[in-house]
Amino acid sequence: GGIEIPLHGIGQGNGAGPAIWLVMTVPLINMLRNAGFGFRARTPLDHEDYRFVGYTFVDDTDTAHCAAERSAPYHTVIAEMQQALDHWEGGLHATGGALSAEKSYWYLVDYRWLGRTQKWEYKTIADSPGNLSLHHFGNDRPITLNRLEPNEARETLGLWIAPDGNQELQCKALLSKINVWCDKVRSGQLPISLAWLSLTSGLAKSLEYPLQATCLSKTNCRSLEKRLLDVALPAMGLPRRLPRNMLFAPKEFMGFGFPHIEFL
Repeated sequence: GGIEIPLHGIGQGNGAGPAIWLVMTVPLINMLRNAGFGFRARTPLDHEDYRFVGYTFVDDTDTAHCAAERSAPYHTVIAEMQQALDHWEGGLHATGGALSAEKSYWYLVDYRWLGRTQKWEYKTIADSPGNLSLHHFGNDRPITLNRLEPNEARETLGLWIAPDGNQELQCKALLSKINVWCDKVRSGQLPISLAWLSLTSGLAKSLEYPLQATCLSKTNCRSLEKRLLDVALPAMGLPRRLPRNMLFAPKEFMGFGFPHIEFL
């Protein structure tokens, strides 16, 4: 017979997948921890020291590292992070996996004091140059990873996150979801009951998930809300000038129970 290429992995939908993933991943994380890598900090209230290596969800992994000494220069942190990356990449290679350079990126979070404004400011790539690279076992040359500025957000597990905490791209992502829903409702001819079901069980739930991990201002929330109400209220057969207290109040208090973005 012919030679068949052996199958790899456990197959999509395998019930043992989560357990097998843990068996493969936990040793890799502990390997980094035992090697001394990870982020160290102290809780502000209890003053308890804590440390974590990173967080991972299947193939979406974020690792973190900081120097043991506060006075360590940034290039020391980059060199140590390169060692941590080598450990992680080597561990994945030993299990049959590999990192994708196209899907990988990194940040360096460092600060400088501005005497004129009396504030800390994030350093840019130009202020703290440096590179991280993947070896990609079998390749002759390492691959340099993409480095981003602290204000550049990227999507991670459904959230647009930037180290400096800005919410610009996250607001745009939420607005895009609202616009898609509004366009479908406006162009369709759903009865009021189905439009309400689509809002509460569809759009509201997709907005609720990222809102749990964001810090949107009231201005941001009201801007998103205005766009939604312009289309949703007519679709529900409600006047646009309906008092907001009545609109957002729970049904048990004689309100309509309309989803309030600021309190989802």
